[in-house]
Amino acid sequence: MIGISLQLFDESAEQVGLSGIKAIWWDTTDPFGDAVAPIGRSEAVTTDASGYINLDLSSVSQLTVGDWGFLTLYRLDAGNHEDSLVFSGQVQTSDVVSGVVLGQAVTQWVRPTDWVAMPADAANQVCCLVRIDGTDSEYVALKAVAVGGYIVDWGDGTSENVASNVAAEHKYDYADTNLDGTLCSRGYKQAIITITPQGAVNFTELYFNVRHSYYSAGSVSTPFLDMQVNAPGCTVLQSYASNVSFCRYVERWNITALGAQTTQYQMFSGNFSCQSYTFPAGFGAVATSQYQMFGSNYSCQSYIFPAGFGAVATNQYQMFNSNYSCQSYTFPAGFGAVATNQGSMFYNNYSCQSYTFPAGFGAVATNQGSMFYSNFSCQSYTFPAGFGAVATDQGSMFYNNYSCKKLVNNAAEISWSADGMLLDALALIALFESLPTATATLTITGNPGIAGLTAANRLIATAKGWTLVE
Repeated sequence: MIGISLQLFDESAEQVGLSGIKAIWWDTTDPFGDAVAPIGRSEAVTTDASGYINLDLSSVSQLTVGDWGFLTLYRLDAGNHEDSLVFSGQVQTSDVVSGVVLGQAVTQWVRPTDWVAMPADAANQVCCLVRIDGTDSEYVALKAVAVGGYIVDWGDGTSENVASNVAAEHKYDYADTNLDGTLCSRGYKQAIITITPQGAVNFTELYFNVRHSYYSAGSVSTPFLDMQVNAPGCTVLQSYASNVSFCRYVERWNITALGAQTTQYQMFSGNFSCQSYTFPAGFGAVATSQYQMFGSNYSCQSYIFPAGFGAVATNQYQMFNSNYSCQSYTFPAGFGAVATNQGSMFYNNYSCQSYTFPAGFGAVATNQGSMFYSNFSCQSYTFPAGFGAVATDQGSMFYNNYSCKKLVNNAAEISWSADGMLLDALALIALFESLPTATATLTITGNPGIAGLTAANRLIATAKGWTLVE
């Protein structure tokens, strides 16, 4: 049967006995140029005793044995993400006896059928599904700000009134009979926490980054799984606090109403498992800081943002840093148009193959250093007019962009590098034609199209004041 047999190395070392490798497959050698989506995916690929992966493509591929396609592999190194296993490139199919079966590639997150159902949505009501596995996940803490205080129903037959801006803490008992019937196929029991204000008032602040007093120090993973937030007056929502607490297990944020937030600093950082975000109208429309807003969202494959999102944000530093699995961003008009800091904005976005940015994006940013660092799978960058025009830092902006075949419209008048890409002669010429007039250096070392350039081709860039480093 048709499949893939590929040996993985870290330099000269065979990558033996690895599990949990994510694989994405395309029936084309040029996914972006052909404008096609991936057709096969698995998150359970393993290497054998010789470092080989074996994939079964028979249920998804229309190719025949010997044809070529495009494969991306990724495995997170939790100790140091910079040591994570990454591969992205063209691969020839072969006749395999067996292998991990690749299924449909692009699917929406589906809520597990044996999770406890969420309550009906209601104004000024927040519901949180939590996991209870008999370990430290039995401890949970949160905090809300509301005039007169708030009420927490812990979902195990207990509830309490809590003063405004005071943390609510609880310990679940895995053996509690109130939790009978909630054990799911993943091996944990569940409860739904319901939070409401005391009286006819709005929440103004919500915190899910609170460390239970049981823990004396260190960063704690909260047990939240599914979040449903209806808080039309809430201007502060936080799920992450460095070295304190973060929402490692949350798979969905369903936000149906939220107040206007002027800062979204680290709002969803460290949501490693989140695969689904739903945002209300107006979300992010008045926030000036979106610093690390979705940092280290390792599992989310796509984002769709409402009108106005990011339109007045001046700080978007590391906004989507380490979104390893994301393949699609849908940004509204005005996004990134006034941001002055976009450093490391899409750093380590291993899976995204292309970006579409609205007019004005990046036009006033001075810091764009490492902006697309290690975007291994990205094959094309076409920026809107004025992108990078006032940038003073684009250092390592396209470092480790091994798959890039098109890069145009970077209006920066400072030295920058497009080295180590897959730009052919025509792509290099298009890049030269899109350059502004400047006294600066453009590094194009390692691109396959260099050999095909003529003196006249190079003159397109050098006549504008650019020095080419080949």
